[in-house]
Amino acid sequence: MGPKCIYLDYIIYNMSEVISIRIPRELKGVMKEVEVDWASFVRKAVEEKVREEKRKNAMKLMDESRRKTRGVKFDSVGVVRSLRELQANHCG
Repeated sequence: MGPKCIYLDYIIYNMSEVISIRIPRELKGVMKEVEVDWASFVRKAVEEKVREEKRKNAMKLMDESRRKTRGVKFDSVGVVRSLRELQANHCG
C-alpha cells in the first residue's frame, strides 16, 4: 500500500459590507481632484471610531463599577494571605 494522503481545501471568503453616505456634490468634485484612496481612508476612520467608542464604553462600565463599590473596604493582602494558608494546609 502506498502513502495515504489527505487533501484539505480551505475556502476563505472576504465577508465585507457596503455602506453609502451622502456628501455635497461640490465636495465630491474636490475629492476627485486629490489623490487619496477614499475607501481605505474611510475604512481606517471607521475602525478608529469603533475603537474609540469601545474604550468609552469600557471606561463607563469601570466608572459604574467604582460607584457601586464606593465605600466598600476590601483587604486584598489579607485575602491573599488566607488563601495561601488554606492552600498550604490542604496541599502540604
